[in-house]
Amino acid sequence: MKQPISLRGALPKEASELALVNARAYAARDGELSPSVPEEDDVLDIQERMSRPGVWTKVATIGDKVVGFALGYPKTDEEVPEQVAEIEYLSLLAVDPEYQGHGAASKLLDLVADSARNSGRSNLVLWTTEADNEHARNFYENRGFEVSGEVRETQYGHQIEYQQSL
Repeated sequence: MKQPISLRGALPKEASELALVNARAYAARDGELSPSVPEEDDVLDIQERMSRPGVWTKVATIGDKVVGFALGYPKTDEEVPEQVAEIEYLSLLAVDPEYQGHGAASKLLDLVADSARNSGRSNLVLWTTEADNEHARNFYENRGFEVSGEVRETQYGHQIEYQQSL
């Protein structure tokens, strides 16, 4: 019998588990061997992101195992930071390849969209790598995201912006 997927807020002590999920998802996407432990730099990156003001992190679990996570934040206006923005950014969405196709990403995305909508946001925005990322791009497009036309170059490569009206 398949165990249900549960959702909850991430705990700071889970940064290592989140970094491993992310590393395994990237390895699967890139056709590389899946790591069994996360790189220390990846753990530190997740810890740093989670500690930023306004950042939220949600996890999908099966039993006690973290199988996926979403991390994001509301867009803020540097001139008026307390002003509620219309945009919520989804910075990371990753599911361990062993658990992909079981609904974890969809449940996380639904939770993120509902939370953003309930906080007064009208748009959910994310950036994703364009090359060799067809699986993720198809997922977002099937979930109602549209390419905005914005592009950027990052350490992760050429990225395109997706938006979804809430």
